[in-house]
Amino acid sequence: MRIFPFHLLILATLAVAMAAEPTGKADVFEGKLFTNAANETLAYRLYAPANIPDKQKLPLVVFLHGNGAQGNDFLDSNGRPWAAEHDVFTKDQANHPCFVLRPRCRLHQRWASVVWERGPQPQVEITQSMRLMLELIDVLERELPIDSDRIYLGGFSMGGYGTWDAITRQPSRFAAAFPISGGGDPTKVAAVSHLPIWAFHGDADTVVPPLGSTAMVKALTAAGGSAKLTIGPGISHVTMLSVALATPGLGEWLFAQRSAAKRDAAAPGR
Repeated sequence: MRIFPFHLLILATLAVAMAAEPTGKADVFEGKLFTNAANETLAYRLYAPANIPDKQKLPLVVFLHGNGAQGNDFLDSNGRPWAAEHDVFTKDQANHPCFVLRPRCRLHQRWASVVWERGPQPQVEITQSMRLMLELIDVLERELPIDSDRIYLGGFSMGGYGTWDAITRQPSRFAAAFPISGGGDPTKVAAVSHLPIWAFHGDADTVVPPLGSTAMVKALTAAGGSAKLTIGPGISHVTMLSVALATPGLGEWLFAQRSAAKRDAAAPGR
């Protein structure tokens, strides 16, 4: 387990907050509604780069929101487009062009059936929203020029729990994960010991105990994994979201990852 220093994170957070919005419309995420064969629906917002060279496939970054943002469409309570905050990945398209998916958990549901105040806890039956999110990724892979070896998953709070839940249910689906202020079932992490993971948590978090992340990373290390863990001293639950996404090197680390098969093929001697 590697615990990364916290210096420069606050300054980087301020830099992100001051960054200019992407050129063009303020809301770069297009609102859509996914409907599967069983007529179940999941709202989502999707960012797609304006100009994609022919035959080039791009990474997909999936980010799961926290509690309080649930809904069954892509409008907020005032009838305005549901915001896709913290769109840091759309602001660095010059260096890391990618699709960005922001699925919306269905109303009165959770990405994972957990009580987040308890930290680590057993994985139970998959939720409808999680199942639909995974189905949606399947559809987008067929419809868009997405590089299936570079699908990345992250999330905050409830979405952090959802991130751990999704990667342990489908260990080969994602190329890397970055759960923020979340947790999961430590007994399931052996399945993702191969997966690059960078977890974040504030040690002043009173909503989701830091044990949620530390227990997962400890179990992952014991299983032979090498996850990164950044603990923010004095950082509260909500603040950790912006701080984590502004971590220097996060984007470079994330977009350098490939699926296990691709990493093995590129290894020396192969």
